[in-house]
Amino acid sequence: MSISDIKIKKVIRPMDLGEFQKEYKGTTIEVWVNPPIKMLQEVGKLSVEMEEARVRAALVHEPIQIDENTEENPQEEVTEGQIKAAAEKYEAARRAYYTWYSKIWQDSPADEILELADRLQNEEPALLYYLRDKTQKMIRDYLASAKKTDASVTCAGGREANNGSTSQPNPGGQDDQRLSGRADLARGSGGPSGRPDHGHQSAGE
Repeated sequence: MSISDIKIKKVIRPMDLGEFQKEYKGTTIEVWVNPPIKMLQEVGKLSVEMEEARVRAALVHEPIQIDENTEENPQEEVTEGQIKAAAEKYEAARRAYYTWYSKIWQDSPADEILELADRLQNEEPALLYYLRDKTQKMIRDYLASAKKTDASVTCAGGREANNGSTSQPNPGGQDDQRLSGRADLARGSGGPSGRPDHGHQSAGE
């Protein structure tokens, strides 16, 4: 077989939710850990777009109140049409975001993943944050393992390992923190995992 005949394989790894909490032991999710670089870059863009749409929807629904004693110009009255348009834009961005995860998680239907995200956000948000965090970590670990293997081969060949010449992309694009549960929690319960929290308070997680 010629080297050009090598076929790229999907690498699937199980995520045991028992690592989250012992009560979930035995429940596993299959995670695709070697998606194309284009997909890894795409999810960062989707995350940013969803967050921007979420903030816009929240602000349109409840505009920031300006003290009447200030010299600021009063804000224009928001119409029902603008509120609806902002909410629809957020829902579209949110759907695109979780459609990405539907491809990573057992290649599940996007509607099922959206329904799961809604249910977890309302009933077990910590698990939703864990699922996203753990997924990103599994992808990063897979990329890191390939880099370590390359470094080991280089050292075995009697040459100095190049520790910084090749950078591996972060799943989630330039700002991987946007996909972490820590970042979502810092923004409060109206983060990317849930619907617009129109009067949302910081969760203080």
